[in-house]
Amino acid sequence: MPKISKVFEIERDRHDKAKQNIIHLFKEGPFYHAYEWSGYLLTQYVYTDTLRMTMPGSKPMTVTHNKIKDSKDTYAFVGFPLRSLEKFIPQDRQISFTPIDDNQIDIAIEIPAEFQDIDYDQMTKAVEEWKAATPAKMPNEKKDEKTEVADTPRQAMPMPKGAGMLSIVSQIISYPIEKKSPIEAHVFLSEIREQLLKLI
Repeated sequence: MPKISKVFEIERDRHDKAKQNIIHLFKEGPFYHAYEWSGYLLTQYVYTDTLRMTMPGSKPMTVTHNKIKDSKDTYAFVGFPLRSLEKFIPQDRQISFTPIDDNQIDIAIEIPAEFQDIDYDQMTKAVEEWKAATPAKMPNEKKDEKTEVADTPRQAMPMPKGAGMLSIVSQIISYPIEKKSPIEAHVFLSEIREQLLKLI
């Protein structure tokens, strides 16, 4: 994950009204994570119960609230798989999509009209209440068996470099890019780049 100090710096820089509707997504392994204010925006204004009702079998996002060693601060975040970006942040809720670097994407979202007059202090209070709804714990506290299995990625079997390159070429050739959105294409390109870097 990015340094938590960097996350706080980004997420607390919200006094400018133009920054208050931006979800900062950090790429961490096969997932995107949205921290603090971004996580609040995602769960309260985008991936809501109303949206999930249109997706049979979809569940609410799980909020993780962690303590920081030797600090009174805590941080909260939600996450989802890279390939599920459009499920959790549909294009019709996006105003802009801005890749910052290989590990961060900023997405400006539409905020319902009735919430557009909420000021910085009110929103900050709402974010803190959202965090407090999930008890904070140390990151290394043991998870229950079900969560541990669900959150642990399977380890891929190593393969020779030649076989790996053939696999990547096959993925590129078979990828139906003409049917994909710019976001899906960006995510696919990012995954291909990671696979290529592992072969160097």
